[in-house]
Amino acid sequence: MNSYGQNRGMKRKANVLLERPKEVGIMQYAQSRANEIEALAIEIKKNTGARKVFQSLPIHMRRRAMSHNIKRLPRRLHNIARKEYDKITSNPKRPSRRHRRRPKNLLEEYQRRQRKHIWLETHIWHAKRFKMEDRWGYRIPLHSTDKSIKACYRATQNYCQIQDMSYLCCIEITGEENNILEGLGHLTDLATGLTFGARSNINGTREGHTCVYKYDKYPFHAIGCVSYLWKPETNQDESNLISRQLWIWCHPSCYNELWEELKICFKPENRDSDISELHQQTFSSGEITVISLKDTLNRHRLIGPSSNQILYQVLKPANILKKEASEQWWQKYYQIPSKSLAYTQQGEFIESLDKTPSPGEYTPYSVIGVTVGDPRISRPDRKTKVTKIKDVDTDNTLCYDKLVPDVSMSALWNSDIRQEVKATKMSDQKLNELKSDIMIPGSLADLGIEESRVPVILVQRPGTSGNYGSGWDVILPQNWSMAFWLTFIYHGARAAGSRDLESLAFEQSTTYYPNDFPDTSAGSIHEQKSAEKLKNKFDKRPPAKRCNYVKLGIAAPFLYPWKELTRSWNDGSIENIYVLRDRKSLKVLSQVFNANNKSINQQYPNKQWQKTIHCKLEITNQLESVFEEHKSSLVHVELTMLLRGVPDEHAMICIPVDKDIELLQKDKTYSGPKEPVHKDKNKTQKQKNMTQSLTELKSVDSASCIRKSCSREIIGFVNHGGFSLGSGNGRGQGFCTMKGLQYLSQHTSPFYVLVRNPSSYQYRFANINII
Repeated sequence: MNSYGQNRGMKRKANVLLERPKEVGIMQYAQSRANEIEALAIEIKKNTGARKVFQSLPIHMRRRAMSHNIKRLPRRLHNIARKEYDKITSNPKRPSRRHRRRPKNLLEEYQRRQRKHIWLETHIWHAKRFKMEDRWGYRIPLHSTDKSIKACYRATQNYCQIQDMSYLCCIEITGEENNILEGLGHLTDLATGLTFGARSNINGTREGHTCVYKYDKYPFHAIGCVSYLWKPETNQDESNLISRQLWIWCHPSCYNELWEELKICFKPENRDSDISELHQQTFSSGEITVISLKDTLNRHRLIGPSSNQILYQVLKPANILKKEASEQWWQKYYQIPSKSLAYTQQGEFIESLDKTPSPGEYTPYSVIGVTVGDPRISRPDRKTKVTKIKDVDTDNTLCYDKLVPDVSMSALWNSDIRQEVKATKMSDQKLNELKSDIMIPGSLADLGIEESRVPVILVQRPGTSGNYGSGWDVILPQNWSMAFWLTFIYHGARAAGSRDLESLAFEQSTTYYPNDFPDTSAGSIHEQKSAEKLKNKFDKRPPAKRCNYVKLGIAAPFLYPWKELTRSWNDGSIENIYVLRDRKSLKVLSQVFNANNKSINQQYPNKQWQKTIHCKLEITNQLESVFEEHKSSLVHVELTMLLRGVPDEHAMICIPVDKDIELLQKDKTYSGPKEPVHKDKNKTQKQKNMTQSLTELKSVDSASCIRKSCSREIIGFVNHGGFSLGSGNGRGQGFCTMKGLQYLSQHTSPFYVLVRNPSSYQYRFANINII
C-alpha cells in the first residue's frame, strides 16, 4: 500500500512540473496585482450596508455630533453625508408609539385594518385572549390560547359558556303575510320540515329553523340552514292581510347567495337575468321590501345550566313606567296599555329565571322581549362565580303560560328606536365619573333619566337528552355588544370560539354549518380550503416522514370525493348529488339502521312476534321505495365505535365481509381486519421528483376506483370525528351513499360497518345511526 501511494504521489508531482510556465512576465504580474489593490481600496471607501459616513472614520476621529451635524465631518466626506441626509428627509421616521396610540390615530388604524375583514365589536377583547382567523369576511375568534377543550365541555355541562355570534347576518322582509309566504315558498319544501308559514312560529312567540334552496331547485342546489323570527302581532286581522315583519338569520358564507335568491323571489322581472346588485342594502318589489340588517344587530349565545342565573343578574328591567318631565323613546313606546302590561309580564319572566335550574325547562325556541337598563351599572369590580341553584319546587307551567305575543314583543323591531339607542349611549368615561361620585361603595348608581334603556330579545335554544347544550341567544342593538359581553364575563360566563361551537355540535350529534353541508357552495368551499391546508402541511414534511397513501390504498386523502363515490355505486349514471333531508325517508332509514338492534326473537317473544313481522314488512316496502327514489343522495350518519378506535377526518366507512362478522361473533374482543399493503407503482417517479406530492402521483382514473380502492367496499367518509367527552368513546359523523346503505341492509342485523383512518391499515367496527 505504501509503495502504491508513493508512486501515485510521484506521478502527480511530475504532472505539475510539466504544466509549469517556462517564464514569468514581471511587468504583467505587477500590473495585475496593482489593479487588485486599487479595486480593494475603492471597495473599502464605499459606504455599504447600514453604516453611516462617520462610521467609516477611525475610532479616535469619531464624535457624537457627527450623526446630525455635517460640518463636524472632514471636508472630503461632506458631499456623501449630504446625500445620506437627503435620503433620511425623503423617508421620514415612523411616528412614535405614543403618537400612534392616540385615540384618533388608533381608530383610523382600526378602520384601515377592517377593509378586508370586518371586526366584531368584541374584537379587541378577543384578540388579546384568542387565536383569531379570517373566515367568511370576518375576523372571528377560533379558540382560546389556553388548552380549553375540556374546560369548554365542563362549562357547557355544569356552568355557562358564551360565544359572540354577531357575524350571523340578518335580512328583514316587510309586507303582507300572504305575499311573503308565497315568495319564500319557492325556496323551501314541506318534506324537510317546518317552513316559514308554520303555525307554531308565525305568531312570533317562537323562532323557526328551515333549510332553503335555490328557486324551485329542491332537492338539489341547497343554500343552507336559516333561522327566522316573525314580529309578534297581538291583534291580527282574520284576513291575514296586514303588514308583517320577518327577520331571517343566515350564515355569512351563504348571505350573498340567499340575497340573490330573495331578489329572484320578489322581483319576477329579474328571474331570468343575471343579478349583480348584491352591494345594495335594500330593494322593494310592489308591497314587499327587503332590507339588509347585516352588522346592525349583535347576537350572544349563552350555553349551559347557569345561563338563567347570569341572565337574571345582568338583565335588570329598566324603570320605564316612571313619569319624567322629558319624553324619551321608552315613554312614547310604552304609552299603549297593552305594551305596558307586556312590560310587567316580561319582568315576571326575568324573575322566574332565578328559580329555574336549566334553560331546557322552557318552551323550545321561545322568544322573550325585554327592555333592560345599562348593564355596566351592575357590573362587579371583579369576576364572580355562578352559584348553582338548589332544587326548588317551582311550577314550570308558569313558563308556558307567559309565552303570549305580548311577552315576545320588543322595541328592537323599530329601526328608529335602534338608532336612538345606539346614538344616546353614554360613554364609559362619563359613566365611570358618575359611579365614582357614589357615597356608599358597592351600591348601584341611580342615573335616572340619563340611564340608557336597551331593548333586548331572548331566544331559547333547546338541548339534547338531559338538556345538554340548552341556553339562550341574546339579540342586542348595535354598539352595545361590548357592554353586555364584559358584564356576562364578569358574572361567570366562560368565553368560547368557533372551534368550541363545532365541538358542541359534535357532542350533541347535530349538524354544523357549513362543515356538514357538502351539497352547498359554502360547504364545498370549506372542503377545498381545508384540503389545501392539509396538502400544504403534507408537502412540507420530508418524504420519509409522511404517509404513503399509495401503499395505504387511500385514493383521496385530502378531498371528499362525494360525486365520484355516488357515481361508482350507480354505475356512473348520476350527474348531481344532494343530502337527504326528507323527514319521512329519514325516519324509515332510522327505524332500519338502529345501532341497538337485537335479534327479533329476543326482543319480541310470543304474541308480539306477528305484529313485529307485519311492521317489518311495511318498513321493508317503504325502504325499497326510499332507496329507489333517493339513489343519488347522501345520508348523514353517526358512527359509534364498538370497541376501540377513534375515527379521524377523511376516515373511510366500509362494508364488512361475512368473514369479519363471523370472527366478531366468535371473539367479542376482535379488533377488526387489516388492509394489505398496496404496491407503489410510482416509486421510481417519486424518487426523481421528491417535491411532488403523492396526491398528484396517484389520481383516480375512474369512478369505480373510489368504491373498490381497498379490500372492503367504501360507502362513505367521516367528515368530523374524535373522542367524545360525553359518551367516553370514539365517535364520528359522516355521509354514506344511498346505494351503499341499500347494499348494507342486505346483511343480517345488527348492521356493523368498518372504519379505517387514512393513516392506518387497521379497520375498526362501528355502529351506524341515521341523524
